[in-house]
Amino acid sequence: DYSLWAVGAGLAVGPFVMDYAHLRPRDTRPEHVATVQVVFGAAQLVDAPSPIRRRHRWLLSADGVDPATASAGRSVEPSLTDEGSVAIAEGRFGDAIDSLERVVASDGAPAEAYQTLAVAYWRSGDQDAASRTIDRAVAARLQVRVPTMVADYRAIVAAVSGLMRAGLQASLLGDPEAAIGHWSGALLGEPDSRLTREQIQDAYSAAAQRPDLDATSMARWRSRKEAWNLLTEGYALYGEGEYARAVKACAASAALDPSLVEAQKWLGCAAAALGNRATANVAFARLLHLLPNAALVGSVSPEALLLFEQLRAPQDE
Repeated sequence: DYSLWAVGAGLAVGPFVMDYAHLRPRDTRPEHVATVQVVFGAAQLVDAPSPIRRRHRWLLSADGVDPATASAGRSVEPSLTDEGSVAIAEGRFGDAIDSLERVVASDGAPAEAYQTLAVAYWRSGDQDAASRTIDRAVAARLQVRVPTMVADYRAIVAAVSGLMRAGLQASLLGDPEAAIGHWSGALLGEPDSRLTREQIQDAYSAAAQRPDLDATSMARWRSRKEAWNLLTEGYALYGEGEYARAVKACAASAALDPSLVEAQKWLGCAAAALGNRATANVAFARLLHLLPNAALVGSVSPEALLLFEQLRAPQDE
């Protein structure tokens, strides 16, 4: 019987053809598709390995639709989503972004593709692109689950923009102290914002020159302005890797104005970079006392992040 000979031949050459199919999983040439379809007929008799079957299942449909997801309107693109996930796991974030961008560019892209793309952008260091990816998913009316780190980042950005507006409003109302408080909080989320630093400097100058202040109040504002100048110096030294000098400048700033949240932040970061855990812990504890919802954003060391999170954890619980 010729059919028995055909089945026998299929079983004999099946493993070799499967190896070929595994090496070329998305080869859509007619001869490749036909070969896979023939071999699958024989492979079903010996229960071919399920990972290989899943990898090539979409080839069994003439229109390229995975039979298992056809009812949901999914195309062959989920395989690109899997490819992107593998690339992320291997640290190839550029490749992951390329694969996943092709997925979300197609009609009917699943929410999982946007979520994975957001993670790829985040891991590559582009937080803004990660946030925009979630916006794209929302615009596509998808029920997208926002990755935790992206959600935290979006919350910080929203809070920062709110603090910037609040600081500007307070400044216009002639309340420099409130303006400085709002803008200092904003700097915790945007540590490299030159505009915010200039606004705070102007607010200190305006406050120290108000004609209605008595001598004591004027001296206090001048002291706070000097604290800000020392903090700015300490922040610059920290960025240059001069951690010991940064600790001295930030400690002097915090001594002049204990309410200056940024002084506590960068004092803690500089001390952690030097390995001075005691000073770092005290500074971070004061920071959390002044601003319980503070978050370390910017060029901070892993040691500083670890100490800060250890202090913040009991409050979260």
